[in-house]
Amino acid sequence: MHSDHSHDFQIHLEFQKDSRRPERVFQSMSNLTLALKHFDILLAGSINREIQSHILLSDIKGGSIRSFFSSILKNIDDDDLRNINLHRIIGKFLVMGKHKVLNETNRLEKIESINDVTALIKIVENLKQEYEIYNSIRAKPISHRELLKILQEISNSIQYLDNKDSIVIIGEGQTTPFNKNFIITEEDIDTILTKKSDTVRDTISLMVKKPDYLGSSKWLCRSTEGQMMEIKILDKEWLGDFQKAQKILLPGDSIQAIVETRIDYDYQGNELNLDHSLIEVLDIIKGVHPIQLKLPYRK
Repeated sequence: MHSDHSHDFQIHLEFQKDSRRPERVFQSMSNLTLALKHFDILLAGSINREIQSHILLSDIKGGSIRSFFSSILKNIDDDDLRNINLHRIIGKFLVMGKHKVLNETNRLEKIESINDVTALIKIVENLKQEYEIYNSIRAKPISHRELLKILQEISNSIQYLDNKDSIVIIGEGQTTPFNKNFIITEEDIDTILTKKSDTVRDTISLMVKKPDYLGSSKWLCRSTEGQMMEIKILDKEWLGDFQKAQKILLPGDSIQAIVETRIDYDYQGNELNLDHSLIEVLDIIKGVHPIQLKLPYRK
């Protein structure tokens, strides 16, 4: 087992001097550093899940912010390497992998389908072939969701910046800008990963654990089978009466209701997401409430 430094890279953030919200610069840099750490873990794990990648802050220079990073690779088994320079090559792969994926997302502007994500993964696999890096039997294939989540982290970190700010990643002789117009949301990720959806309706009893007395947030309920469910209340008339205290729910009470559940499936047929909506409240089922006895009044 071996530990070695890999190639360095830097993040160069050019910010507008004497501008408002100075905290934005540090929030962006902090969140982006964490996102790139997760990116390195994903890329290294696709070779061998035993490889640990750690990013170290090497230096910071003022004026604009230039942060210099070094990656540490641990748990590489030399017997499996087939190449005495693989530590250096994997380090180069981690830097170039980020460049390649970011360049492609800059070109796309927006990821719209599962095919776009598959193409990004293919870019990473092609880069391995270019560097003659062979996946170990302990390799962890890059999942579409993990890659999308990392791109979302990167996107979110850049959104702190103002229009006149710019930020790039530099390494291996290349400079790649981070595209502030590239935005990906949680809803986008679910839509991209969903191949099909099924919808079922049923009449069930729900014990209310956490209602929303003022707004339109989801309620936390428990089914008779003990399943905890977050449910959006679509019976607006009943909800309005409840929030006006015209319908009373006490602790231990349940509601009998028509509930619609949408089940999303990914491209491998795995259950991806459950979304519950309460269509209509049919009845309030009173629970057993303790009787409070009045103590005798004594002068």
